[in-house]
Parts: sequence; C-alpha cells; structure tokens
Amino acid sequence: MHQLLKQNLSLMLQLYLLTAIVMKRNLSLTLLFFLAQ
Repeated sequence: MHQLLKQNLSLMLQLYLLTAIVMKRNLSLTLLFFLAQ
C-alpha cells in the first residue's frame, strides 16, 4: 500500500513537472506570437 502511494506521488510529480514545462513553453510561444503582431 505504501509502495503504491509512493509510486502515485512520483507519477503525479512527473506529470506536474511535464505540465509546467509545457505551460512555460506555451507561454513563451504566446509571448512571441504577440510580439510578432
């Protein structure tokens, strides 16, 4: 049970980091898009 919880937490952390990276990249692209206008 504890092992499963640990795996879930690490999976959630990975998803969170991935989302943060994608959001950051999207934010940069959005800024570039607005600057290019």
